[in-house]
Amino acid sequence: MINVDGSYKETESIGGWGFVIRDNSGDVVGSCAGRIEHCTDAMHAEIMATLQALTFATEASMMRIEIEMDAINVKTTLTTQKYDLSPLSMLIRDTKFLMLSEFLETRVAYQPRACNKVADALAKFGCDLEPGGTMLWPDGNPTFVNDLVVADVQSAHG
Repeated sequence: MINVDGSYKETESIGGWGFVIRDNSGDVVGSCAGRIEHCTDAMHAEIMATLQALTFATEASMMRIEIEMDAINVKTTLTTQKYDLSPLSMLIRDTKFLMLSEFLETRVAYQPRACNKVADALAKFGCDLEPGGTMLWPDGNPTFVNDLVVADVQSAHG
């Protein structure tokens, strides 16, 4: 399962993206964050987060993925033809192409923001990176989200 999120700072026209990859037990097996220059809106950041997560999953040879996000409009965009004529249409098409061409199975699901706190924190962190910056934690997560990870695992296990 991959949780993705984007963050947008309108006054600076920058965005951040973050994703966290979990195993079947909910434990984090990798995470990443990055900054987007010339970000146009929150949807731009959310789609970029999804594209970056899909790229990572492709490079990690993942074949079946479930992407969870707290942006219902992005879920709709990626699972229907809606928004295909928007200014973000090329980014949307690239993301859909990756979903359809690189994986045996792809599921996109909406989760409330309360269930996406780790990816949200990573996306906000991404906004604060240097221009063009990316941080990868290939075997886990950064320490600043440890409490959020523990809370997520505890809530998932009852």
